[in-house]
Amino acid sequence: MSRIVPAQELDLIERIISEHTRGIGISALESALLSHLPKALHRRTLQRRLKRLLKDKHITTEGESIALVYKPGPRVVLNAEQKVTGSSMKWASSRLEGNTYNRLDTQNLIQFGQAAKGKDMRETQMILNHKAAIEMLIQEADLIGFNPFTFLNLHSILSENLLPDQ
Repeated sequence: MSRIVPAQELDLIERIISEHTRGIGISALESALLSHLPKALHRRTLQRRLKRLLKDKHITTEGESIALVYKPGPRVVLNAEQKVTGSSMKWASSRLEGNTYNRLDTQNLIQFGQAAKGKDMRETQMILNHKAAIEMLIQEADLIGFNPFTFLNLHSILSENLLPDQ
């Protein structure tokens, strides 16, 4: 199983917290994550992810010390047109690379995690990589620049599980 990139971890953490509207403590969150990840996150890594979600106002906290719980933050709800546009951008980016997924299959993959039947896994991975790259650009917009570090990270995300191991 490939390594889950931090953006996917953030989404997973946020989703688990959103399922606990009354709040969830860090130990319970660690337990819930175990069923979704190939290996446990170190507590310090989880704390960094939580700090990021708090900074971006995706979650909130209540209480202090051992009574601290994480709660869902205010949600921005995308309308249907915005969701389709996001899927369309990922579809168009992949299409430029020769991907044969259609828009509907791309939307199902992005929104529901359903890979299209009869399609090569490399095409599925390509769309998921484009999704991760676009999310990185959006989530890290205030931190990234026009520099080698950004380009190398984008290349790494876009080529994950697509290049042969050497």
